[in-house]
Amino acid sequence: MPKYTTAAIVRAQLADRVATEWTDAEIDTVIDMNEGVIDAILKIGAGGNINLTFSATTIKHLILRKLSTSMTCSDLLMTSSVSFLSLDQAKLAAELAVFWYEECLKFLAGPKDTSVIDWIGE
Repeated sequence: MPKYTTAAIVRAQLADRVATEWTDAEIDTVIDMNEGVIDAILKIGAGGNINLTFSATTIKHLILRKLSTSMTCSDLLMTSSVSFLSLDQAKLAAELAVFWYEECLKFLAGPKDTSVIDWIGE
């Protein structure tokens, strides 16, 4: 079950361009896979060193939401026959999704020390 984002948030990010391609349950499956990757990298949850109860009112948790949403948007864009007016628009949307998930992951993974990861779990 998704923790950081929802199918509705992903659809809104993509301006409903994949609405006819994917069901909410299918989008939730992609979200679950991406959030599993996030949790493994940041060591959140069982077997990790951070126990986290997500709160959409906490700024640092919203970074997790942006990361999960961007990763999922990127996945959906790569596999959907989306309705953009041009290939350039579709490319830009995909590049933006990848850019944001890379930036969020860089920030959350942080430098070699664990100060940023510890900050998330506070």
